[in-house]
Amino acid sequence: MGVEKRPNGKLKTCRVHDLLHKFCLEKSKQENFLLHINGFSGEDSFPEMCMDYRLFVHSSEDQIDLWQPSRSNVRSLLFNVIDSDNLLWPHDVSFIFNSFKLVKVLDLESVNIGGTFPSEIQFLIHLKYFAAKTGGNSIPSCIANLWNLETFVIRGLGGEVILPSSLLKMVKMRNIHVTHRASFSLHENMGESLADSQLDNLETFSTPHLVYGEDTEMLLRKMPKLRKLSCIFSGTFGYSEKVKGKCVPFPRLDILSHLESLKIVSNSYPAKLPHVFSFPSRLRELTLSKFRLPWSQILSIGELPNLKILKLLLRAFEGDEWEVNDSEFRELKYLELGDLNITRWSVSEDAFPLLERLVLTKCKCLEKIPSHFDDAVSLKSIEVNWCSWDVAHSAEEIQAIQHDEMANDAFKVTIQPPDWDRNSSP
Repeated sequence: MGVEKRPNGKLKTCRVHDLLHKFCLEKSKQENFLLHINGFSGEDSFPEMCMDYRLFVHSSEDQIDLWQPSRSNVRSLLFNVIDSDNLLWPHDVSFIFNSFKLVKVLDLESVNIGGTFPSEIQFLIHLKYFAAKTGGNSIPSCIANLWNLETFVIRGLGGEVILPSSLLKMVKMRNIHVTHRASFSLHENMGESLADSQLDNLETFSTPHLVYGEDTEMLLRKMPKLRKLSCIFSGTFGYSEKVKGKCVPFPRLDILSHLESLKIVSNSYPAKLPHVFSFPSRLRELTLSKFRLPWSQILSIGELPNLKILKLLLRAFEGDEWEVNDSEFRELKYLELGDLNITRWSVSEDAFPLLERLVLTKCKCLEKIPSHFDDAVSLKSIEVNWCSWDVAHSAEEIQAIQHDEMANDAFKVTIQPPDWDRNSSP
């Protein structure tokens, strides 16, 4: 069994041996927990009458198109459809809306349901979980008729997906995930659109397009229990008393008192102006990408009292040198730097007192890893991916000190590619 964990230590993926997988499927069938239909095996057939409560279909798209089941008692219907030749080809799934009226979990994320979102879905009133892949750029307002819906997942194939304002009134909604970008279709009068909003139970939301302004703040205030937010940010110019001059203000996030995980990708042209952030103090995980901020602006992040995981990716910060002071990152356990143009990195003696994992990816200008980590008691591993040989060599030196002088035999260094050419860098 292979297990991959997230930076916070929680399980991300689990891989099992094919024999164990087969045993689990047989056992689930015997106990009427889950019926697995494998359209590729030749042994399974697509049933006309579906009496099982949970059904998992693994087949090609052509087989799905030919399946015409009668009414069934299925409560959970999951598809894993594979057809490498027609990945973007839309398919008619209307039979689902006619034959599976009692379904509560419907996973169509591997099936392209077409450019027009099917309005018939509004009749599946028992749905709690719905996922689909669509080439359309909008969701119909009738989605709000699914008053039991708790999780809504859309894999968009055509760019931005516009969500209806009616979705803001779905009281039981807990999770909204849209790939790759979402926006709301709101009236000119934002207050009127949000007056009846009832997203009080929403906990996770990705990936809305946010801009600074009262409208965005008003929208976020309607999500008081939001714990995880992944968003795209387009900046505008403004004035801030905090920096006493022009700046790029960011939407106020300190109003989200329950927010613990935040991912932001900047969609703006680098302005070379200070950005004004207001992160909630409860924040535990932060990922920034494409902001091109000066390193002087990292101070507000380093002072976050509960920050455990920090990822700075794709030129999140720009500049030759990053100096980390004693008072910064007191609780940080995981730090990832990816595709940054940093050259020199210095760390004060008492900084990063709890850091356990350090990941460096494509930081090709970095001269070396700070010697501060030579005797870092908390550090468990360093991962170096496609950096210079000097960085890889400094990681090996830290490992030697950790093993020989600190007696930390569990300390681990991983270098990619493993067959590193010591005479050159990628």
